[in-house]
Amino acid sequence: MKKKILRALVIGAMLFGLHTTPTLAMETSDDPSDFVVIADVVPDVIQEIRYYSTYNFVGDRVDGYAQPVALLTKEAAAALKNVSDYVMQYGYRLKIYDAYRPQKAVDNFVRWAENVDDTRMKDYFYPLEDKRFLFDKGYIALHSGHSRGSTVDLTLFDMRTGKEVDMGGTFDYFGELSHPDYVGELTAKQIENRNFLRNAMIRFGFKPLEEEWWHFTLKDEPYPDTYFTFDSSMFAGAEHADQRLKDEMLMAVLWMKNAAEYRELCYQAYNIALERVEQAVKSKRKSKKPLAIVLDIDETVISTVEYNALYVDSKVTSSIADQIKWGNETKSVPMPGAVEFLNAVDKKGVEIFYVTNRKGPELYDTTFNDLTEAGFPKVKPGHLILKGDDSDKGPRIATVEEKYDVIIYMGDNTNDLPLGVYGKMTEERNAIVDRNKKDFGVKYIAFPNPIYGHWVRAMADGYQKMTPQQKEIVRKNALRK
Repeated sequence: MKKKILRALVIGAMLFGLHTTPTLAMETSDDPSDFVVIADVVPDVIQEIRYYSTYNFVGDRVDGYAQPVALLTKEAAAALKNVSDYVMQYGYRLKIYDAYRPQKAVDNFVRWAENVDDTRMKDYFYPLEDKRFLFDKGYIALHSGHSRGSTVDLTLFDMRTGKEVDMGGTFDYFGELSHPDYVGELTAKQIENRNFLRNAMIRFGFKPLEEEWWHFTLKDEPYPDTYFTFDSSMFAGAEHADQRLKDEMLMAVLWMKNAAEYRELCYQAYNIALERVEQAVKSKRKSKKPLAIVLDIDETVISTVEYNALYVDSKVTSSIADQIKWGNETKSVPMPGAVEFLNAVDKKGVEIFYVTNRKGPELYDTTFNDLTEAGFPKVKPGHLILKGDDSDKGPRIATVEEKYDVIIYMGDNTNDLPLGVYGKMTEERNAIVDRNKKDFGVKYIAFPNPIYGHWVRAMADGYQKMTPQQKEIVRKNALRK
């Protein structure tokens, strides 16, 4: 796990009595890769993430809680699963109030504490305390042990009564009533309930906090000195995460749809390509094979920007059925300069081969019609090569090379070029391109496409099969490499 070192003096106690020894060095990290959603590991838990609602001591939804999702480190979640299985035998479920807490939430608490005039929730959470002294008493601090990822706030839920177990006090109450060993006016049953929860948590590796009956930290926490800063919302439900991934495409789609700079790059690519073809024809390139060019279709000769705009707006999916429907109902839009280029190539007697990863045979007719409608030269039999079971274009390109002398290869994806990058990860793909740098603009012509491509899946093994949440984490991690 990559970490960034922050020099800081940890002042006072940890949030809500989580005391630690002050240190001059504190590690912070924004890497969420060792965290999991509690409900994914412990499906029997009940969640009431208080800081996602307004029913908490602040009185507002707290920063960093954009979604009601509770996270822990993998180790803490696994231990909590054991606790859950244990209490289930007695007719209880665990009810989670809070777990991982990003630093922005702690900062929110600090701002609230500094605003002594905001006492909206005083009667519920600190009726006996003066808000001016919450810092002095250690209820509020600059850093929270929750940010280390192995601390959880929870209670028991009785499945027989359908109610929370009576602990003789409420979550986040500031005062002695919250101490686990408080006796005061508590009944014997309330004390018994507190002890049952405490003993169950200790039994499976958690240590309690002497100031809060609901607060427990994994004894052998994996990151005892690291405070995490990532926003927990990136672990939201798959639907929300999927939409965020689409939102990330928005500027790329807008750039390809509207930017003059995008059109400039397309014209530039076709001008260079035509110059290479003319040179080959003029020099009567010595070859026993007829001359040809090999090129991709989408984002190389046909624009699918409008389709991707609908995808970002959740109006279509990536399914073949939607692609066929869109292709049949929408007039195909050629790339800037593509029609003129290919007609010029055709007039010079150079063969044109389209090697695309549109899936065949389902999309053959749609693709053939797209090229015809756009005004490209008539597609000859065998010159439109769609994807079968494999996305690797190398073998398909090799079949063309057996009978033709290929002048140039053109595409928006490095896999469109016979460079052997298929299945390679980011660093190796880049290294291969670097080794062939002299051939770009000569033998290989590349087009800009920031929307999609094999470069995305090259960021992590198994990317295509990941959940939206996992993909989001991969993208965040790639920013730090």
